[in-house]
Amino acid sequence: LSKQLKQYYNRNQTVNFVIADLNLCVALMIILK
Repeated sequence: LSKQLKQYYNRNQTVNFVIADLNLCVALMIILK
């Protein structure tokens, strides 16, 4: 169970990083417009 929780947590972290990257790209595009 703890192994599954760890995998789930890692997957969530990856999703969070991707979303953060997208937000950063959008912010940069708005700033540089």
